[in-house]
Amino acid sequence: MENFYLLDKLHDYPINQEILDIFKYELDTRIYTFGEQFKNSGDSRKSQKNLINIPYLYRKYKIIKGKVLRQNKADDSKKKIISNVYFSTNDKVRNMGYTIMTPPWGYSKDAFPIPDIQFLSLFYSFSKVLKNCKYCDLISDSFNQEYIRFKEAYKQVFLSNSVEGLFVPNDMNIWERISISIADQQKIPSFIFLHGLPGRYNEKDESRSTYLIVWGEQIKRNYVNAGHNPDRIFVSGHPWYNQLKRKELKNSLDNILVLTKSMGGAQIANDVILTDRGNMIYYLYSIQKVLQKLNINHVRFRPHPSENGLWYTNFIDNDFYQLDTESLSDSLNKSTLVIGPTSTVFLEAIYYGLNYIVYEPSVKDIGIDNYPLVPPFDGTDKRISVAKNEEDLFQMIKEKYIVDVHFWDDYITTPFDLSFIKKLV
Repeated sequence: MENFYLLDKLHDYPINQEILDIFKYELDTRIYTFGEQFKNSGDSRKSQKNLINIPYLYRKYKIIKGKVLRQNKADDSKKKIISNVYFSTNDKVRNMGYTIMTPPWGYSKDAFPIPDIQFLSLFYSFSKVLKNCKYCDLISDSFNQEYIRFKEAYKQVFLSNSVEGLFVPNDMNIWERISISIADQQKIPSFIFLHGLPGRYNEKDESRSTYLIVWGEQIKRNYVNAGHNPDRIFVSGHPWYNQLKRKELKNSLDNILVLTKSMGGAQIANDVILTDRGNMIYYLYSIQKVLQKLNINHVRFRPHPSENGLWYTNFIDNDFYQLDTESLSDSLNKSTLVIGPTSTVFLEAIYYGLNYIVYEPSVKDIGIDNYPLVPPFDGTDKRISVAKNEEDLFQMIKEKYIVDVHFWDDYITTPFDLSFIKKLV
């Protein structure tokens, strides 16, 4: 079946092609991140016109305070990196002798802010336009002019601060795409610090950055096996997860946590793939059917962070499923078994000493969201069995299947090491 895709068709119109590329995710979310299923759906966007912008005021105060106290002058002997990656990566890199600068969309409180109030004001003005505008506005000539103005100002931030590296968490969001575009134009190396276990390894879906940083050697091998260039991929390990301390996994039916099979809020691959949101409901129905055959009549379910859990309660058996709203750590600590789809929570559950049964209903390794299954969630790693239908799930639970934790060191390299940065920046 041919999946027609709006953005592909817009390439035939007199629209700035860079806008269609840089703002692809933002345009997609106005189509696909829609309805009560999503926490921040396109139809629930609130106008920013009359809201007090606390992050803007805080950053403005920090910049002014730094200038008054003469703290906003970076050490020119240190190479500067713009970064908005998460975890403790910035601390590690700073200890290696670099200056970390955070853009306005970053959330680090202790890193050196971009010391330019004019750019800060322009960013918040531009982001307000972006949040409030409609799809048709995004592809208009007037928005194009706003974008050109912002990008030129951001480019000057790179130049005036002699930036020599860029760290970003992804290459989907607009701020990261603009950043990578500027870095690429100026021949500055850029790095994507990948979060967790990928849901795809598409050969066509080559990352935009110069380098890709992953948690373990097996993740790198998965990318290489899919056709990616091994010279562009480096293994860092993870700053929180080290070697497993608890290798005896809890595995009982006393307190089961079920994760939902979430639906993407945008087209996340080069190939156009459409998902039936009804299958996200079916996923929970299917698990309930299996568990009730095993005389389980009550479990907790936890939606993806992008999802609205109350939306699910309109469709499912609320006597069987109880919405889990605790922090992930508290939720995992009280659970005795997790059943869920392709997810980084798989690693977190194992680290917490908790068994995780991967359930991916599929036909010829195409899941119910129409995306192909990928390692280790496709059954190719014999240490991690995958239930691909209800019968598989029933048998795995009945026979008390437990994940072979020897997979861990392949997916999480220890210790956390970023020394390769020295050779690249």
